[in-house]
Amino acid sequence: MARILIIDDEEIIRLTFERILRARGHTVSTARDCGEAWTETAEASPDVIVADTILDDGTGIDILREIRQRG
Repeated sequence: MARILIIDDEEIIRLTFERILRARGHTVSTARDCGEAWTETAEASPDVIVADTILDDGTGIDILREIRQRG
C-alpha cells in the first residue's frame, strides 16, 4: 500500500483522512504546517501528499514545489 502524508492545519480533517486511509491499509503520517511537513518528508518519502492550499506558515503549493525541487 501507499505511504501518504496529509498536510492540513485543521485537526478534524487530518484525523478523518488518516482514519479512512489507514482503514484501507495505507501508511499515513500527518503534518499541521509547513515545518512539520518538511520533517515528515525528510524522515520518510511519501508516495502521495494531500496538502491543504492555505496553511498557517505557507501553502500546500509551496511545500509541493520545494519537495519537487529537492528531488
